Amino acid sequence: MDPLQLGKNIQEVPVWGLDSYTRRMIEIALKDRVDATRRNESSVRRFIEKKLLPAINAESPDHDHNINCAIDAIIEVLYIIILSSS
Repeated sequence: MDPLQLGKNIQEVPVWGLDSYTRRMIEIALKDRVDATRRNESSVRRFIEKKLLPAINAESPDHDHNINCAIDAIIEVLYIIILSSS
């Protein structure tokens, strides 16, 4: 098998990531504020990986450096989750 090549098999894109400290603080915040009957380790991990990071990383390249846009994306995800759980 040929090695993967940037631009051919691999696309480089700017994305936000979470260091271990930030991720842990998000996990603690969720555990502090979401009822234990509505969350577990798997649901917290799924929220971060499937909702939070994709929402933050969906920003266009001209806004991806702007933390305010990332915060707006987080608020929108939380708002949708709150509405769907009502």
